[in-house]
Amino acid sequence: MINDKNTGLIPLDVQGELAGMVFESQTLITNIEKLIKGCQILGIPIIWLEQYPKGLGKTIPELSKLLINQSPIEKRFFNALEEEAVENEISKLKKAIGWFVA
Repeated sequence: MINDKNTGLIPLDVQGELAGMVFESQTLITNIEKLIKGCQILGIPIIWLEQYPKGLGKTIPELSKLLINQSPIEKRFFNALEEEAVENEISKLKKAIGWFVA
């Protein structure tokens, strides 16, 4: 069962012009918005990531406006779990299973 005890969401690299260039981008963005809003309502933690924002741009406004009480973690590795800051954040939340990456 999905709940705030065993689940988290990681919105990942929905940035700059690239976000609008992926297949069915508006559907993807709308679905990520729904996931973020649902997690916020249910109290499910969100770890917000950006891949090299200086080069790729910031997270698109449609999503960043939903995450106003948070700051993104800037990642350098393609695999976010190789980032010490991401690993630390997950450990701090004490959630070992059920992370959804959007």
